[in-house]
Amino acid sequence: MQKITKLSPKKMINGRVLLEAKRLLSHTNKNLTEIAYTLGYIDPSYFSRFFLKNTGMKSFRFSQAL
Repeated sequence: MQKITKLSPKKMINGRVLLEAKRLLSHTNKNLTEIAYTLGYIDPSYFSRFFLKNTGMKSFRFSQAL
């Protein structure tokens, strides 16, 4: 798989989780805690750090920018 996509499995999974997080932030009224739990994160603050690290933007700023 890595030879085809040039991405490690971890990066592919993180990319998919990030895409779903953006979709949930933009198309639902769920708050950050609900989105974190929906995506399998037990700790919402860990999800916030994950989102910031991968987008360069805090999740609430992302949802405000829409």
